Amino acid sequence: MFANSLRMPPVVFTSAQAHYSISRAAMVLGIGTNQVIKVPCDQHGVMIPSQLEELIQHTEQDQLGIPFMVCATAGTTVLAAFDPL
Repeated sequence: MFANSLRMPPVVFTSAQAHYSISRAAMVLGIGTNQVIKVPCDQHGVMIPSQLEELIQHTEQDQLGIPFMVCATAGTTVLAAFDPL
């Protein structure tokens, strides 16, 4: 299983309200922007933890990649929202 996991790309999960620098960092690191999954937010711009959990499970079950990082936001630029993680 470990050898197979090395062949799958890392996946980054971040808020749909996250700063563009998260996708930019994934690009610079060679992870790729297509491996950054934006997690839906509520009306206050806060990441929805249950949606994050579902996306992580979906990524693992469908072998789309290895969950590598969750990037929570502490004060979005638009709404000053804090992700409850």
